[in-house]
Amino acid sequence: MKMLGILLLFLVNQLGQSKLLSEASEVTEVAPSEEMAIPYIDPHAYYLGPGDKLLLVLKGKMNFLYTLYVNPNGFCILKFGSIHGTYSGYSWIDTVFVLGKSLYEVSQEIAHRVSKALPGVDVSVFLHRVRNIRVYVIGDVKHPGEYILTPLHRVSDAVNRATPRENASKANIKVLRKTNPNQEIKVDLLRYEETGDPNYNPFLKEGDVIIVPQAERWVKLWGEICTPRTYGAVTAPGQPSVKTMICELLPGDRISDILEREGGVTPWADLENAYILRGGHKINVDLRRIILYRDTTADIKLEHGDIIVIPSIPRKVCVIGEVKNPGSFDYITGSRAEYYIGLAGGFTPRADRGKIRVKRRNGEVLKYTPDLEVEPGDIIEVPRVLLKFWEDYVYLTATVIGMTATYFWIQEKLGQR
Repeated sequence: MKMLGILLLFLVNQLGQSKLLSEASEVTEVAPSEEMAIPYIDPHAYYLGPGDKLLLVLKGKMNFLYTLYVNPNGFCILKFGSIHGTYSGYSWIDTVFVLGKSLYEVSQEIAHRVSKALPGVDVSVFLHRVRNIRVYVIGDVKHPGEYILTPLHRVSDAVNRATPRENASKANIKVLRKTNPNQEIKVDLLRYEETGDPNYNPFLKEGDVIIVPQAERWVKLWGEICTPRTYGAVTAPGQPSVKTMICELLPGDRISDILEREGGVTPWADLENAYILRGGHKINVDLRRIILYRDTTADIKLEHGDIIVIPSIPRKVCVIGEVKNPGSFDYITGSRAEYYIGLAGGFTPRADRGKIRVKRRNGEVLKYTPDLEVEPGDIIEVPRVLLKFWEDYVYLTATVIGMTATYFWIQEKLGQR
């Protein structure tokens, strides 16, 4: 019985361990970096660290593929044994310290050592797998914390994953390096987007702490913005269909600088009726002169807190007056004036067709012709003819005679008194 109890206890213990192992195997793991498509890597600019995997290729008197791993101590172990061919039966082992060295330096050193041990063999070393690194994003972001990336990612990749808030700065980001906590690396993602200079957006390193501050100076864009970026895109309160965004303001920025940086305006932007709200005052802005003609005199210098409003071009054409069904109708590109008269049901009998006018949004008034090309926001006014048929003249004459007779009758009554 004692032996049976010990056996049962052993089986229960084994079953418990297997259950724990099965539960542990269900833990979600970070996707390995080797699943990421590796772009071209400059061997002079990539520095190796623990977790990197190298591929050693030997050709010539022997053909051989060997995988090298960078261990936690920063070493790669070169080991050859059971080699077939010219060096059959030859065995050799060596270690190479690679931590912090460029891929080019390590390739040269490994090639030198292997060629010395195995003369007549061509040596090539390639980066086969990129290691994972841990970085930290804090500050004005929605999801601060730790992120697992690779040395091929830049500061912008980590910042975008943390989702900056609406008023976050892109021009004054700071990076603290683990290797030198007292060193602050300044990152300017706005300049990087404008110039493409990688010095403004450096590669990440293990243990980097990325600090995203709030923008010290900003303006708002409201209305027909081309495509609001994820970084800072918000919705106007009470107007879900209107696009707004907060844009960081750099010293000397003008309207054209902000528009170029944020992607420009949509084809439906009313360029001639844009304006700036500044301290409760409205400043008219002619975006047509700024965008199309590069007129620097119209390109106003912006101030902190300005709101740039870019309204939409009206996408309707109004027909009013002596038509059967007056109202607003959808604008169709290239359509003519007679098309909208037809949509309004045509003229009434009292329409004064010789005095029809088309009013443009800019205040210009044009004489109506059936083939006049209409623009969005136009108003077609069809006036009324006062006297048109013989009944109108008879009615008018009778009215005048009646009024005259009434006048003399009143005068006669007053004279009798």
